Amino acid sequence: MAILWCGGEDIDFSYLSGYGPDSTAGTFRSGYARYSMGGAAAAGIAKSVQFSGISSGWLGCMAYFGDTVSGRCKIGFADLSTGKGIFVSGSATNKLAIAKWDGSSLSTLASEASTSASASLKKLDLQIINYNTASGTANLYYDRILLATYTGDMRISGITEFNSIIAKADGSGGRQSYSEIIIADADTRSFSMVTHYPNAAGDTLDWTGAYGNLDEETISDADLAYNNTDGNRALYNLSNLPTGSFSIIAVKAVVRALASADSSPKTLNLGIKSGTTVNVSDNKTLTTSWDTYSRLMSTNPCTGSPFTPTEVDALQIALESEA
Repeated sequence: MAILWCGGEDIDFSYLSGYGPDSTAGTFRSGYARYSMGGAAAAGIAKSVQFSGISSGWLGCMAYFGDTVSGRCKIGFADLSTGKGIFVSGSATNKLAIAKWDGSSLSTLASEASTSASASLKKLDLQIINYNTASGTANLYYDRILLATYTGDMRISGITEFNSIIAKADGSGGRQSYSEIIIADADTRSFSMVTHYPNAAGDTLDWTGAYGNLDEETISDADLAYNNTDGNRALYNLSNLPTGSFSIIAVKAVVRALASADSSPKTLNLGIKSGTTVNVSDNKTLTTSWDTYSRLMSTNPCTGSPFTPTEVDALQIALESEA
């Protein structure tokens, strides 16, 4: 199995409008996330950073829907450039559905028989199988229970695969928030995502900027860490896993960075320190504009084996400048 993309904070999204960190209690799991993405009764849209296109896969997240769920897009697989896709939607008040958005109209493909959506935090999973065929399948799970299923032609003109997750707030009067968003090629119903954030100094700091410059919950480019010398490193300790028993499928390192016009280093080497080993072999060529850069690791690059919970609790994120 493989994680294709995961995220849950504003840094993970390439476009945000009317969407932002929602710290309202009950809209996310404390210990797993610092907040959810969304808000109350505000029209908006959030688009993930683009990932490799897929026609089959799973979308899993923690979702909080307010009392009203109208017949509009909520969250789903989409094409980043057009916004077209297969979404979790609503066919009536508190009634969830699978729907197709073709860029101009929303068509309900299948709807639940009951009224499951309410003002509570639940696990939401959407499975797509063979989208780009005349007999594709979509399955919608809520609280790990199958609510709706559709088999047939789901194809949308001009779209052969999906390369983004898009969430929409419809302004209908109910809070709508998402956290722990995961895209995978395997069943996500048992998957969780934990956000680890800088919480202490690491073992090396050749850059200017302590961990407190990088730990904010909402993106701020006002305080930062910086360096203008080739080969310098900055390591920062990270918060731990919540209490529980875990199998680690992947670890993702994500940063927001740029190269200033007068900078000598133009490349960011992104990685981790695990045990006594630092691995920063993943090279990111920076531009002169702020952008998000990430590295998804299905195994521990310092050991060549799957991550263990003990290793994750001891991880440091590692940044290295390169000319």
